[in-house]
Amino acid sequence: MLAREQWTKPSLEDFIAWLETKPHDEEYVWVVPSVCPCGQYAKSLNLDWWEIWIGRNISLWDELNTLASHKPRTFGALLTRALAVKAKARASR
Repeated sequence: MLAREQWTKPSLEDFIAWLETKPHDEEYVWVVPSVCPCGQYAKSLNLDWWEIWIGRNISLWDELNTLASHKPRTFGALLTRALAVKAKARASR
């Protein structure tokens, strides 16, 4: 797991590291941008949630948001989905 100080550039790997710090059974609200997982992750990077939609690697944030939109909406389930995407990307290299 990465130390919080190392979360300086948004990436799938850093999102996974951030998710590993969250309680796996905790549910999240997806429809409120400031408290959804992407908004919380952006805040951990000292970004305002709205900044992520104005030119900061839009494709990454779209991918993370899509992962977060699926149910079940717990941090543990989201971590599982993110790890599956990472494994699939690694397998296709």
